[in-house]
Amino acid sequence: MRYFIVALLALGMIVAANAVSVEKVAVLEAKAAVQTGGQDSITSLIINPMYRGLQLKPGEEEEFTVKVKNREDRAVELEPRLWAMPFGEYVLEEEWVNISPARAVVEKGGEQEFTIKVSVPADADVGSYGAQIIFTNETTPSMPYPYPRMPSALTLSVSVWKPPTVVVSNNFIHDRVEAGKTYEYVVSVENRGNTTIPMNPKFGDERYDVRCAGMYCPGELEEDWITITAPDSIPPHSRAKVRIAVKLPEYARGQYEGRINLNIEDPSRPEWRRYDQLVTLSLQVWQKPSSPYEKVFTVKDGTEMLSVEVSVSEFAYEKYGTCGRPVAEPSFKVWFIDPGSREVRVEPTKTVIAETVNLGSWGQPPWEAECSPGMYSVERITFRNTFLIENPEAGTWHLYIMPENAQKFEYTIEVK
Repeated sequence: MRYFIVALLALGMIVAANAVSVEKVAVLEAKAAVQTGGQDSITSLIINPMYRGLQLKPGEEEEFTVKVKNREDRAVELEPRLWAMPFGEYVLEEEWVNISPARAVVEKGGEQEFTIKVSVPADADVGSYGAQIIFTNETTPSMPYPYPRMPSALTLSVSVWKPPTVVVSNNFIHDRVEAGKTYEYVVSVENRGNTTIPMNPKFGDERYDVRCAGMYCPGELEEDWITITAPDSIPPHSRAKVRIAVKLPEYARGQYEGRINLNIEDPSRPEWRRYDQLVTLSLQVWQKPSSPYEKVFTVKDGTEMLSVEVSVSEFAYEKYGTCGRPVAEPSFKVWFIDPGSREVRVEPTKTVIAETVNLGSWGQPPWEAECSPGMYSVERITFRNTFLIENPEAGTWHLYIMPENAQKFEYTIEVK
């Protein structure tokens, strides 16, 4: 069973990996003493752990231990060494890894502890490095793959990373818009490095697009709806603004989504990990209602009080706002028609404004957000009005609600 687990761990690292050169694999295979025997010829060892993953920056090092137990009925000599797997983004260099002790004899039923020290050079490239630490030269076939499998091994993965040089604020833009109008959105890009970084924003990027299939999928924003204005580079220790103008046609309806790739060459990010420089636009085309919502209800004889409460709530992400275009507060108009077909308008007897305030914002600290008011950000806002009519006439009543700057609302009718 443990051999099967090792195979799964090794094969799992194939995803998104590039093959090591055939020449290097041939050399590695030549260095291993390949055995063609069956399972009985493999030394029975328990290796704990069988996998270790490290995340280190260039110039850093980390140390850990691995225990190897001998399950044979005889003493076993172990000489651990690094063995490069024939797949992966980068091969872990032997100079990076120190194994102590370099040789050990483990008696029958005994256990030996090895110390593994990984030191990443200061000039190492960011990326994923992989290898195995093998304790014997024994191999088993790895069909259908052309390279052997090392059963007595620990799989070692080292992710070399750097803090991002480029920080993009407002990666996700959601807005409620109207057809036939033009809207502008601003994305702030900060260069925290010491060199000028080129930038070339483009609409769409098939490498990261995940196509939606089904009846509830949003429509796709068209490229000719989008105009992008941005500098072609960002000086060191400065911010640049990318302005995205979206001109919606009169026929636009429903939900639309699209992506903009900022095409920033961040030296601290490998190309395949630059998905964090994508800006997603999610626009909901909203049509203002021309007529109010109507609710018909009955009031019985002897009713002393008719109470209607209407509330509107919105989250911050539902409506995009900038310094130049503040978000309009949600509101509504309310009136009644009594059983005598007379219009009844009353002022709210109670008004409640409730807000959920957060010390964080969507994806970044509020003090770094565009046009931030400061430490606090409003995550949700609710407006609630209560309307009272004393001694309402018995019969059929009509309640009308006309929402303003609101996509949804709630109401309750209480007859006392």
